[in-house]
Amino acid sequence: MKPPDKSWVLVTGASSGFGEEFARQYAERGHSLVLVARRLDRLQRLAEALREEFRVDVVVERVDLSDVAAVNQLHQRLRGRGIAIDILINNAGHGLQGPFLDGQLNAALAMVQLAYVLRLSEGLHREFKRDGITVTALCPGMSDTGFAAAAQQKITPALKLLMMQPAPVVRAGIRALDAGRMSVVPGLANKAMVIFIWATPRWLHQAILSHAMNT
Repeated sequence: MKPPDKSWVLVTGASSGFGEEFARQYAERGHSLVLVARRLDRLQRLAEALREEFRVDVVVERVDLSDVAAVNQLHQRLRGRGIAIDILINNAGHGLQGPFLDGQLNAALAMVQLAYVLRLSEGLHREFKRDGITVTALCPGMSDTGFAAAAQQKITPALKLLMMQPAPVVRAGIRALDAGRMSVVPGLANKAMVIFIWATPRWLHQAILSHAMNT
């Protein structure tokens, strides 16, 4: 058996969905964890469960990651405790569905502040590779994590067919990171969707995807 890895993994958005699954799979490997989200009660329940099941160290931090000052304060607190993060799972995010003009500006700006863009991660991958740091973008597509419900997104039959469960998506992400890959798209349906978007004009695939999301 592979010995447990005691290095620290920080997971943002760890209170549910992919974040919770990343925390569980890294705990199973023996990693120490820093779990970050806004919902403290859910973080604490998850931390207690992981400590009991996997006998790992788990630190819980309630942080609004759309607030840059709060992120800096988190960094200082971890440094003060002598915790050096070896792996960052930058998972926090949320979505919005509906007419843009009917939404709240603060909600839209907070979503943009949390967005981790594919091209940015690809650029960082190339820049940091020479320093022995791997940046991998996980592009999960539609998944059954509760993200869509929180975004008030209608789950149409077409979208339901594309949904993956969190566990295989997270396994694919961890394998890609371990392999030093720049990005990964898990699942055959998601790979087919990428090819479809690449091979069709923007106006066409946007029209088709808009129809799928609303019917």
